[in-house]
Amino acid sequence: MRLEISRRRGLPTAAEITLACMRRWFFARKPDAGFVLTGFPATLLQAKMLDEWLEVRGETLQGVFAAETVSADLIEHYRTLGLFIEEPNFAAAV
Repeated sequence: MRLEISRRRGLPTAAEITLACMRRWFFARKPDAGFVLTGFPATLLQAKMLDEWLEVRGETLQGVFAAETVSADLIEHYRTLGLFIEEPNFAAAV
């Protein structure tokens, strides 16, 4: 039993490091500051973590759009939440 409790897990994975860095950034930023994320969340797990962080701070996303390389699971997650923007209109922002 003692060996199981004291067993070290090893080095963190790249995904764990990314999540830790993003968490630190998210909670260090000013609450009223908007943001645009590129390349994050890249997985469904990261998306769910971002959703939890937003909920803790009482914030919400206004919309999500994704590159063609994003997984279908991630797109479906945000489509289910009503946040996925099918065709972003970049000309309207200029």
